[in-house]
Parts: sequence; structure tokens; C-alpha cells
Amino acid sequence: GLSYPAANNNTIAVGATDRLNRLAGFSSTGVALDVVAPGVNVLTTQLNNTYTPRSGTSLAAPHVSGLAALILSRNPNLTPEQVRSLLTSTAQDLGPPGFDTFFGAGLINAGTLATRISTFPPVVTILTPENEGGAIGDVAILAAASGAGLLSYRISYGIGPQPESWTLLRSGSPNKDIQFAWSVSGIQDTVAVLRLEGVGSDGLILEDRVLVHIEPTKPTLSAL
Repeated sequence: GLSYPAANNNTIAVGATDRLNRLAGFSSTGVALDVVAPGVNVLTTQLNNTYTPRSGTSLAAPHVSGLAALILSRNPNLTPEQVRSLLTSTAQDLGPPGFDTFFGAGLINAGTLATRISTFPPVVTILTPENEGGAIGDVAILAAASGAGLLSYRISYGIGPQPESWTLLRSGSPNKDIQFAWSVSGIQDTVAVLRLEGVGSDGLILEDRVLVHIEPTKPTLSAL
């Protein structure tokens, strides 16, 4: 899975692919993965003014950093979440359709990004709970799903790190201040994925996910 700081909600987590768009064997995976970028045999600098091919997510991440810098050079008023949204919404989907824990939203795509670089994209983000945080009883959910072209949102959860089915918690019109309590008291000691989806007018679905460790309710003593 993803380690920190990549697993933190405030970062853009990057995995690595090879020249055939296959996932690199060393690539980080997980619920908080955002996108992937080339990271196998990437030509890079080394000592004595020469170049050499190297592999690693440390080679993939600079591709994303460069695109983020390009976005902000054209549109410096974007928020960090809007930059993330542009990167994920223009990515080339790889693996299973839609978001997945191996490729995230997909492979960054500078060509598609160039057609949207001056726009203010919608923001779809879960602010709390934190990724890989613990949950007991009622979990305070704070999220945002708003912006131009967004039609609606829905929040759901699934059991396990890669859920096969989802239970809807809430849905509605775009809202930049989504707040409610999610009761996990009836869910056994396990991990769950909390998923926020924003549905765009162009049919595009933007996602944010966090992994939640659901813990058993602490026992209480009624008498001694």
C-alpha cells in the first residue's frame, strides 16, 4: 500500500508504469493513489554531466510535478484540489474501468490536459476522515463536491480495501460544505473505503477515496 507522505490527503500520490503502460512491479498502490506516470527506464541526469536510465516512483513523480507547474503557470489562481482535479480528470484510464487502486485515475495525459488547462475544474474531495484513520461509533464526514459542470454528488462506502459493492450514505446537488455523521457502530471490526463521487455534465465522474479502519466499540462498565 501507500506509505506516508504519499498516503496523506493533502498530497498527490503517484504510481509508476512502463513503456507499455503496465504497472511497474515496484509501484505503490492503494486507495489514496491519484495517478500514474512513466517510471521505468526513464533517462535522467547523473554525475559527470551524463545521463542514465533509472526506474522508480521517484522518476514518475517529477512528470506529475511538471504538469502541475504547467497548470499553475497558466492558471495561478487554482487551488491545490483544482490542480489535482485537472490531473485526474484528464488522465488516461488504465486497468479496470474508472478509478482503481493500481492506477488511480489513470496515466497522466498532457495532450488532454492542454485543452482544459485554463479552466476552473470542479473540486471533489473528502476532508475528514483522514486516509487510514480509525473510526469508532459516529464518524464526522466533511467533504466538498462543487464547481462548474458538476451535476450531483454521492457518498458511499464499501467493505475491504477493494470493495466489490457499495452502500450509499448520501447524495445531492453540488455542495462545498457536505457535513454529516456516519454511524459505523453496526459494522464489524474491519477496513472500509469511503468514496465521494462527483458527476459532471459531460458524464465524467470525479472521485476521492479514503481508507477507514473501523474499530470495535470500546467496552463500558455499568457497575463494579
